Amino acid sequence: MIEGKHLLQGQPRPSVRRAATLLDVSRSGYYDWKYRGPEAQYNPAQDPLKPEIERIIEKCQGYGYRRVTKQLQKEGFQVNHKRILRIMRENGLIIAKRRYRTTTTDSDHTNPVYPNLIRNLEIRRPNQVWAADITYISIERGFVYLAAVLDLLLRLFPTRVYYVCFLPMGWPNLP
Repeated sequence: MIEGKHLLQGQPRPSVRRAATLLDVSRSGYYDWKYRGPEAQYNPAQDPLKPEIERIIEKCQGYGYRRVTKQLQKEGFQVNHKRILRIMRENGLIIAKRRYRTTTTDSDHTNPVYPNLIRNLEIRRPNQVWAADITYISIERGFVYLAAVLDLLLRLFPTRVYYVCFLPMGWPNLP
């Protein structure tokens, strides 16, 4: 590599439009970079809104970027939720989403509890013990049930598999 020589020596320099297209950047971004200087580099730790965001999060724990944005707007700051989200991400201030888990088992009931008949059973041959379970899978327009039957010795599904798909009224028929 020859120091100080233009890459396209002997050829005319490409226009800004052509260079921006080749580098996949916008022309306005190029001019912004050219005239702002190195001291204008963005540093997320020095953002003037960071202390304000930290103050709000410390005062109101559990606030996400939407609530922080609303609070800053109430306090007179002209801010966009996208900017607040970016600042919070870059500074590690994002809170984890709460996971809601649906309870599917009710152990506190008056119904009889049946004993586990295979707890101490030694399984020696295929088709001696099968296990089954049913669940539902969320899809775009609701959910469908999935049932599975398993041979506990071989850990295989039976060779003949039957399926039934229950669809709400008004759904198109499946082929």
